[in-house]
Amino acid sequence: MNFDIMINRSDSQGHTLRIDKEDLDAFVAADPELSWASYTNSHAEDGLRQSSFKIAWKGNPCVEGDGYTVWCDEVPEALAVKMVHLADAIGAPAMYGSSRLEVRKGFFGKEKIVEIEQG
Repeated sequence: MNFDIMINRSDSQGHTLRIDKEDLDAFVAADPELSWASYTNSHAEDGLRQSSFKIAWKGNPCVEGDGYTVWCDEVPEALAVKMVHLADAIGAPAMYGSSRLEVRKGFFGKEKIVEIEQG
């Protein structure tokens, strides 16, 4: 099964928090299957910071971010597991539609994705 995954981070009042390259650097560096494919950082005329990035998985730049959201479409389960771990590392939920995704150990200790319905 493939997933369309979205990661957003917010504070206790529900305000959206930025997700910048610096938040993800250690996670990407620690995984030999992940690498930075591209990164841009600029400031808009109103002074707000704008950024975009792509993270490659096994050489394929498929994980994208815009400074507030990290997403990837049609994610195979192996990459979905990594994205859930990435979300956990930055204190954010990994969502698939209205379901929160979690990683659980399956039979023989293999990690698998579990959908937790929200609402």
